[in-house]
Amino acid sequence: MQDRTTAQCTEWLALAATAAVMIVGLWFRPLLPIDETRYIGVAWEMWVSGEYLVPTKNFGSYPDKPPLMFWLMNIIWSVTGVSEFAGRLVGPAFALATIWTTGRLARRLWPDDVTIGARAVLALSGLLIFAFYGQLTLFDAMLAAATVATLLAAVGAVRTGAWRWWAALGAGIALGVHVKGPVIALHVGPALAAIGWWSPPPRGARRAGRGAALATAVALGLVGLWLVPALLTGSSAYREAILWTQSAGRVSDSFAHAEPWWFYLWHLPLLGFPWLLVPGLWRGARRLSLAEPGLRLCLIWAGAVVV
Repeated sequence: MQDRTTAQCTEWLALAATAAVMIVGLWFRPLLPIDETRYIGVAWEMWVSGEYLVPTKNFGSYPDKPPLMFWLMNIIWSVTGVSEFAGRLVGPAFALATIWTTGRLARRLWPDDVTIGARAVLALSGLLIFAFYGQLTLFDAMLAAATVATLLAAVGAVRTGAWRWWAALGAGIALGVHVKGPVIALHVGPALAAIGWWSPPPRGARRAGRGAALATAVALGLVGLWLVPALLTGSSAYREAILWTQSAGRVSDSFAHAEPWWFYLWHLPLLGFPWLLVPGLWRGARRLSLAEPGLRLCLIWAGAVVV
């Protein structure tokens, strides 16, 4: 009991410390061009025009991203008034949500380890790349939160069969689509497709099938709440961009982000800093066993994204 209480206190202290660092960073750091300035500008145009279905940039339709971030900025501004600082709170809020949800996922995957949640929270909050991107006004932290929440719901759904977890699975996928479009499928699709490898069969094949149908219906319904009206009110160019160019086009052409395969391998040490330099990580890795369902999920989840 004492270990569990200490672990919970550690989690909350890590969250509080991370929040404090992010707020200080927002206070002293200006908006970084071109992405942060662009997204604040799109949210401001939404505020000025009152057009909430189709975001605009320079008052022309902006199909590059779904509107969730811009909606949230406008909601905050409706309470605080328009300000740069208030609008920039969205990204850090989702970064904190990602840290908290990661702790919950770790506890669900390794329920016998009472300190696993605290260690997961500390590991993520201390990851340099996460600390940097988590405080930016970008979509990365929001997509990370949607991904972890979706997998948390998936674990709950296949292990308990409860309808609420299947519904939460669909809601998590819908959240990812509202954040950054169909790219959420690249982050959760392989893990969901490989459920049989990292989890025992769901309780009752027929019930699991109905649960999957429920998740699909929830995802489509929540996405449709925005997408259908946006397609009806947007131009033909906007419809083509939002349905095809900004999803399939990014996968096939990568637009401005295309790099050779070795570029990503070269950056892996940076992505894992500082933990890849900690000897204890490698000593612990030697004791890992593929018989652990949690490890299997993490391998398919991370490995598929890298590939």
